[in-house]
Amino acid sequence: MSQEAIASTSFVTTNVLDENTQATIKSNIAEYVAFGQKVDAQNLSRADKKTLSTLSAEQWTQITDKLKESPAFQAQVSAYKAGKTLEPPHAAAQAELQVVLGTIGVASSAVLGVSGAIFGIAAAAAATGVGIPLGIVAAIIGGISSVVGGVLGLVALLQPMESTLEIGGRGGSLFNDSVKEGWKIKRIIIRYGNIIDGIRCVWQRPDGSLQEGQHHGGYGGVEKIIDLRDGEYVIEVAGAAGNVVDSLRITTNYAKYGPYGGNGGKPFSLKPSSGSVIGFYGRSGNLLDAIGIQDAMFMFERKYYGGTNGIPFIEDVSEMKQMKRIILRSDAYIDTLQFEWINSSNEYITGAEYGGYGMKGGNSSFIEFQEGEYLTKITGKAGIYMDSVCFHTNLKVHGPYGGSGGSTPFIIDLTEKRLLCLIGRYGRFIDGIGVLVKSR
Repeated sequence: MSQEAIASTSFVTTNVLDENTQATIKSNIAEYVAFGQKVDAQNLSRADKKTLSTLSAEQWTQITDKLKESPAFQAQVSAYKAGKTLEPPHAAAQAELQVVLGTIGVASSAVLGVSGAIFGIAAAAAATGVGIPLGIVAAIIGGISSVVGGVLGLVALLQPMESTLEIGGRGGSLFNDSVKEGWKIKRIIIRYGNIIDGIRCVWQRPDGSLQEGQHHGGYGGVEKIIDLRDGEYVIEVAGAAGNVVDSLRITTNYAKYGPYGGNGGKPFSLKPSSGSVIGFYGRSGNLLDAIGIQDAMFMFERKYYGGTNGIPFIEDVSEMKQMKRIILRSDAYIDTLQFEWINSSNEYITGAEYGGYGMKGGNSSFIEFQEGEYLTKITGKAGIYMDSVCFHTNLKVHGPYGGSGGSTPFIIDLTEKRLLCLIGRYGRFIDGIGVLVKSR
């Protein structure tokens, strides 16, 4: 790398929430998704996030305690609880908050510049049903200071290895409907007998045309087609499940459909954190083993392959304009990984080096990207570690790197996807690799 490139390099710190914070969020996932939607709606810039991350848990607590008597603050909290979104606080409310910031000693020009965001975040936390702890707020804001997608993106990344939010058994393979922005469920096809055999959606695109979805599960039983009228949308998916999904009932803003299936299993109810159900995810094989619902959180698509040990990493590449270089060390396994790219502001970004914890082994390799070259696919093999990897681009295949082991071949297809984050786990070796993407 040239001296000019080194001089303009920015080093990105990867923030990962600690295990206690992750457990707290997962225990009330719907509340944190709702909180995330309110925070992300403020469209905070990277600089805003960095500034907000300087506030400690104690300072967030002091701010909220002092704002509780504010009529403007209570109006914002009440609006959030009612599902409404107010305009950013008026000058009087911001002036009131700036006085509060001054009394606790954080009235720097940078913090005063994001006082409206502080007001909204504090109100969003106070409006949730569980009353989000201010220590968790501080941890989340610290996390989104370097992670794409705001709070929703952070929540979506908490467990990239596999989903534990679906209801049912652990058989079959994971599935996840690929839903693009603006699509609405127009039809749901359920096959059932004494249990649910399979399910499929048909979506209506913004231009009115229909998009057929993939069938999840088997083709036994009888078929039930639920056609939704104009303006009708799904607000609840309920039923019963045990080792498989035993029954389903679909509730919309107009009607209830079902139940379909048998009498076994334990009852469950799934409701979107806001808005409507936009698709399904879960597990399926010859039957529908498990089911979950997609809402705004699942506009992010996660793919991950490899082991479940090691330290999670998240590399934000959402503002990447051109991948410049991938640096790795490998032998029998992939020892280390590091990414370098040009961002939308034409800055040269050097990501952290992952892997080699305690000792760096393997041989070094440098993948240099040509002008206009971009990733289209990542393939390889993985077991408890990432055994081998190939990086496919629009121009060539780089690799394979690593050894010949690995029990699971994998393909991460980036075609028609916007790459937001490179994710994974690492320790002595790279345990696994994945991506967070959005459909274009």
